[in-house]
Amino acid sequence: MRQPAWGRGYGTEGSRALLGKAFTELGVRMVWAETMSVNHGSRNIMEKLDMTLADTIPTPSDMEMVEGSEHGGVRYEITKEQWSSRRTA
Repeated sequence: MRQPAWGRGYGTEGSRALLGKAFTELGVRMVWAETMSVNHGSRNIMEKLDMTLADTIPTPSDMEMVEGSEHGGVRYEITKEQWSSRRTA
C-alpha cells in the first residue's frame, strides 16, 4: 500500500477478508505470510489477524539492497482450525 493509506486499517480489513475467503471458499488449510523483520506495520497486521510467528527467514538475494534487510525476515502462519476457533471466541 502507498504510505497515505498506512494506519487506516485497510491492510487488516483486506487481509481479514482474504483469510475468510481462503478458509471458507477455497479450501485452504493454512495461510502464511512473510515480511522483513523491521516491517512493524506488516507484522502488526499479521498479529491482529491472530497469525503466529512461525520462523525467521533469510533475506532473499534480490532484497539485500533494501534498508533493514540485514535483519532478515519473519514468517507468520495461521491454520483453518486456529482461524475458526478464534472467530468463535
